[in-house]
Amino acid sequence: MASQKKIFTVASDIDELAIEEAFNIQKKCKDKYLLPLIVNLTNPSPAIGWDNCERPAFIKRSSFDLAMCLAFVHHLAIANNLPFSCIVELFAKAAKNLIIEFVPKEDSNAKRLLASRKDIFVNYTKANFEKEFLKHFKIIKQIKIPESLRNLYLIKKRADNDR
Repeated sequence: MASQKKIFTVASDIDELAIEEAFNIQKKCKDKYLLPLIVNLTNPSPAIGWDNCERPAFIKRSSFDLAMCLAFVHHLAIANNLPFSCIVELFAKAAKNLIIEFVPKEDSNAKRLLASRKDIFVNYTKANFEKEFLKHFKIIKQIKIPESLRNLYLIKKRADNDR
């Protein structure tokens, strides 16, 4: 939807089928504003080339006005053992604004991630999610997604003197 409004959009996902679908849409619609990329944010493209200066790392190349992180944070936190503090630091480097979804442990998809492992994620709570994000961002709007346990946030990066 963003690229259709002529907003340059990078669609990244680890799911190759999702990116292939985005690529096919881009090709069919001749969308010059959509760039589909396969990116694993837990292991993004490093700096490469002569002296690692020819092409910077993915995060260094990325400075987005808005990042949308939907059904994503629980994968970083639960499946990849990343604390909210690390997740927040990454997003603070990459984006000025976020639309981000919090998926509680009681959600069926989070339960699936926890089914085959011990639940060691005592800090994985909505309150801790908000506390960590408030260190670098301010919450502009929060809504509970209807017929779901999930919450959606619009957050804006704080200015350095605003912390």
